[in-house]
Amino acid sequence: MTSPRLPEGRSPGPDTPRRGMKRQRLRSALLKMSPGQLILITLFVITALVVIAIRYLPWWLLLAIVLGIGLLLRYGIPLLLKQLLTLPFRAKGQALAGATIQVHSLKPAPFPSAKDSEQHYWDAEDLARYQEMDWYFLDVSIAPPLNRSEGFRLWEPGELLLIPASVRGNSLESLDCDEVAIHDYRVFDGAFKEDMQGKYDGAKRLLLHLGAKPEVKQVVFRYYLERFGEVDLKV
Repeated sequence: MTSPRLPEGRSPGPDTPRRGMKRQRLRSALLKMSPGQLILITLFVITALVVIAIRYLPWWLLLAIVLGIGLLLRYGIPLLLKQLLTLPFRAKGQALAGATIQVHSLKPAPFPSAKDSEQHYWDAEDLARYQEMDWYFLDVSIAPPLNRSEGFRLWEPGELLLIPASVRGNSLESLDCDEVAIHDYRVFDGAFKEDMQGKYDGAKRLLLHLGAKPEVKQVVFRYYLERFGEVDLKV
């Protein structure tokens, strides 16, 4: 009995496809390229596709493609970029999505001092803005929903904001508010103390030193893009 013959052009040994080796070499070559080289290659490919389209496609289809690209650049790309930019804010805000509050007390407070703020360093611009505000101590408990199962669970009191209840929407632009400010806060652990932990999973009681312009009668909490908990500023 004669042994089976191998097809011409093939040798015995492991069957390693040549196409796989070529793809691996191409992938390695692309990884070694600089961003400028990749951009040039991309532009070359786009130019080649445009030339082929001009040569073989009817004029009306070319016009439709140009209009579609124009609309995509004008509306689609900015919208996509905005959605991508807000993804981290939406993800972190989920920790307090649907949170509830319990107001224990609201009392008048003295004008803040720059030395007692754990929130931020404040300058002459802050001082001018603060002098236009009425000041309060707000004793409040914040409780995330009990049925949270996915996403971020830890939340940071130092990232809380208060905005006028009249400001609608939950966009990033609505966070740009000069009418209300949280100057400082304390967390309750037997007594109100400085926040040494920073992040919490679950309900927490806080004492906020907040200011609001006299025309602001109601405020709501904002945690990134999440909105919850309305408070009446009536002492």
